[in-house]
Amino acid sequence: MGTIQGQVKDLMGRPIEGATIIITGDSPEHKDIAALTNENGEYSFDDLIGGAYSLMASTEDGIQKEQKVDVNTGEISHLDFVIEKL
Repeated sequence: MGTIQGQVKDLMGRPIEGATIIITGDSPEHKDIAALTNENGEYSFDDLIGGAYSLMASTEDGIQKEQKVDVNTGEISHLDFVIEKL
């Protein structure tokens, strides 16, 4: 199984707490569909089968950004989001 870890930040590099990260699209089957970022803007999805995943980050003020990442079995894939806050 693989893992996706990352951080959500604003344009100034400050972490965004409370952003929702959702696995979307034609991503492989997974047990968790969403995660919230912690006070450091960090999130994680564990126990993922290998494949291409689409993730969407949404902030509390409604800004969304979608990105893709490949997950390999036994590895940690990193996917950070930089979002322009209103």
